[in-house]
Amino acid sequence: MELRQLRYFLEVCQYGSILQASRHIFLSQQALSRAIASLEQELGLTLFLRTPQGLVLTEAGKRMQELAKPVVDSMDTLIEELSQSSAVQKSSIRFGTTPALQFFIPPDSLLKFGDQVPNLHIDFFEYPFDQCESMVKSGELTAALINGPAVDPGLVVFDLAYRQRVAILSKDSPLAQKLSLTLQDLAGQKLISNINNRCYDNLCALCLSSGFTPNIHRVSDNSTVYELCSTQGYVGITIDFILLMPLPHYSNLVILPIADSELSYPLSLITSPSQYKRKIIQRFMEYCCTIISEKNTFLPQYPFYF
Repeated sequence: MELRQLRYFLEVCQYGSILQASRHIFLSQQALSRAIASLEQELGLTLFLRTPQGLVLTEAGKRMQELAKPVVDSMDTLIEELSQSSAVQKSSIRFGTTPALQFFIPPDSLLKFGDQVPNLHIDFFEYPFDQCESMVKSGELTAALINGPAVDPGLVVFDLAYRQRVAILSKDSPLAQKLSLTLQDLAGQKLISNINNRCYDNLCALCLSSGFTPNIHRVSDNSTVYELCSTQGYVGITIDFILLMPLPHYSNLVILPIADSELSYPLSLITSPSQYKRKIIQRFMEYCCTIISEKNTFLPQYPFYF
């Protein structure tokens, strides 16, 4: 039996679902299912009953949960104490974010903090938002900036800012005559965006509550969004801070804000409780909050032209 198996088991206990747990720890559903099956086979016990409503712990599973949690917690404490002991010699911070959020906390700003602290080394990593969150929880990352809110209630979370969703559309569109758009304006439109899974699910749910199913095409980059909005009449959905980045020249496009507050784009700085006990991490988080707040002062004027 491995510690990794116990961590996986406790995640499934928490979510009551292989699918939900696999998403949270950024592991495929098949791999997690195999890990749980292997653990049950090794122990010779059935830990979960598979029901239409999800996984239900057996009596053996409940006892396993009681015994496994302190083991995992103790190992986490051991790792933290050892890391703090080694930090006397040299401290390190592993910071993660998504590529889209580098505007708010660029790598060179983190290096400046490292220069202020003797024997501190900072590494910068780019991962999808959900992987950042799971890696902070597992200890693979010290902290991360994500488009929150964070799903895991056990993390230390700083909700820092809310940016606005905006729409990219042709100047010839009837919608271009408006000062701002609502969700209802998006009904019947060909939509395109590179939003992540969490934001996509939120958008779809909001549209459904407004009485329509969005016709949305998802792509991996903003460049494709601009091109299809310009040439094929799509309405793009993105975030206002892209307007601070170099934009291609499309004379036939305009950007308008989407007024619905439910579509705001939150930014959250996260770390684990064990990491936040370290004074250097508290200083680092305060420094990041300051940097992000300074970057968050930009407010575009609409309509915004390319």
